[in-house]
Amino acid sequence: MFIEPQKAVSVDELLRGMIVQSGNDASIALAEVIAGSESAFAERMNREAARLGLASTHFANATGLSQPQHYSTRDAISARLAAALIRDFPDDYKLYSLREFRYNNITQPNRNRLLWIDPYVDGMKTGHTDAAGWCLIASAKRGERRLIAVVLGAASDAARAAEAQKLLNYGFQAFDLVQLYPSGKPVVEPCACGRAQANDVAAGFIADKYVTLPKGKAEKLALVDDGDGAAPGARDQGPAGGHGQGRRSRDYGRGVPARGARRRAGGQRARPRLGHDSAMVQVMSRLRASSTSHLEEMQ
Repeated sequence: MFIEPQKAVSVDELLRGMIVQSGNDASIALAEVIAGSESAFAERMNREAARLGLASTHFANATGLSQPQHYSTRDAISARLAAALIRDFPDDYKLYSLREFRYNNITQPNRNRLLWIDPYVDGMKTGHTDAAGWCLIASAKRGERRLIAVVLGAASDAARAAEAQKLLNYGFQAFDLVQLYPSGKPVVEPCACGRAQANDVAAGFIADKYVTLPKGKAEKLALVDDGDGAAPGARDQGPAGGHGQGRRSRDYGRGVPARGARRRAGGQRARPRLGHDSAMVQVMSRLRASSTSHLEEMQ
């Protein structure tokens, strides 16, 4: 960002310098203002990571530059961290769509090439170190659907953009978002068979519940009862298709889940290092030997 010593700079400018220009100086300046030192800020980052449930994640600095104790996984930074930022800080997230930022008479472009290529892409962040390779978290919204693609360890700047674009196109074109239950409506009623208890109540969800399925699979979605009187759940009749093997997805929606609800997704797991600057059915793939990619659908 080219901050000058002894020259005042606003928090708004620092945020743009960090997000748009990937300025390490902006990241460190913000960390020192907030926590007093970069190391103290890293401790705060680790507490926040624990609160968000980021598995296999530990921060050692505010810039993302390589250190032995600075790492994360593609699952954590997409499913949890990126999704939380988009969900909890919608006004700040708008900064990620800026194509350039000018400070100190120097204009620098956003390194996320997809902002110029795909009109639906509105973020999110690039990163590069020798250890991590070329990395990109890209997010796009088409209609009411939002996908987050993560590419780690690509061979070049152009490669990370191309692989992220492939993932986003694949997710939007090959999958549909299907609503299972609307919010505010009961999916379980008290038993009408004479065994109802005085404290029995209807159960439902406080947020709409969705499942992402391959195109053409929605009509094969069947409601099943787990046999103990629990609410009906949704079970896909086959693997989600695409890349990877079948595994259970994780639901980051808030609400009181009905027992027996299950979903399937495709996936593989990896533990790449996180580079510079540091729910839904998952579709993961290894697009090439040198890069690990991951796709998430936000709900």
